[in-house]
Amino acid sequence: APSDPAEPPATATPDPGQPQSLRALYEQTCKRLKCKPNSNLVKKLPLDPALNETVQEVDVSVNYFGPTGLQALLLVLEAMPKVDTLHLNDMALDNEDVQNVAAAAAKHPTLTHVNLSNNPKVSLMSARAVLGLVAENPNIRRLELHGTHVGEDVMKKIEEQLQQNAARQTAAS
Repeated sequence: APSDPAEPPATATPDPGQPQSLRALYEQTCKRLKCKPNSNLVKKLPLDPALNETVQEVDVSVNYFGPTGLQALLLVLEAMPKVDTLHLNDMALDNEDVQNVAAAAAKHPTLTHVNLSNNPKVSLMSARAVLGLVAENPNIRRLELHGTHVGEDVMKKIEEQLQQNAARQTAAS
């Protein structure tokens, strides 16, 4: 269906003039996308906008979000300026989910670790997305994919790129 021109763009970035907590932002994003907020994530997100910058890790492993719920999380991830670790392991993610995660993580400025392990529906079809993630975002130092079916050759290429990322970070500091 064509998108309604009155709909705001698909973003969860808060208006800089009005500080908003990550919890409120996530709940509003879910409402706009017409999906149920994940109760475990709601409990973990700060209510006070002053604490938004304290979130360094998002761990929603062993949860089910569905494609729209995952989209809401990824949109809110953009508003987390200090997050460095994202755990999405054991979540029944598929190749399309991983492509969406890779696209969001590739442009995140502080993310260094993404855990996608134990998502057996993830296969070689995700290879281009995960390789693109580690190539596009030089901050990524760790990408966990054990318990998936991306393949040993892809894992070797990812490991080589992660080593290059680490070397770049060391040279830059």
